[in-house]
Amino acid sequence: MRRLYEYWTKLKGDRFAPARSEINPADMKDQLGWVWFMEVVDGGDDFRFRLGGDRVIQFFGQRLAGLTIKEITPKSPAFFGRFMDLAQMATLKRHPVIGGPSQTEYEPRSFLEVEGMLLPLSEDGKNVTHLLGCIDIRPLVKAAEPRD
Repeated sequence: MRRLYEYWTKLKGDRFAPARSEINPADMKDQLGWVWFMEVVDGGDDFRFRLGGDRVIQFFGQRLAGLTIKEITPKSPAFFGRFMDLAQMATLKRHPVIGGPSQTEYEPRSFLEVEGMLLPLSEDGKNVTHLLGCIDIRPLVKAAEPRD
């Protein structure tokens, strides 16, 4: 996640965000499995997945390309509701957003800890038109039980 953030920061320069067209997959080979792109729909009312890496597909158990957050929210309302909040925050505030690390509320993967980052992209230099996302997934580490 740190390397992706550094790459994004370098691309954006003095702007609030780089353009989607500036992202070069060859420049982020190590992160490709963990990243996805989303298109901002109706100014942030919804978000359409455009592509996701292999690790993202494994986590969700399916390809999400073409689907919107609202379309997939019924599968896991708590998880995708929080995901929508983070995406809207990154879009409206025009800055990176990080969620977690915490136990995932995505029911099929509740045994995992997840941390996600959403980075705004802008084709017009004024509005967030896309989001570049990255996820870090690891086994959930439970806190030790208190002793008597």
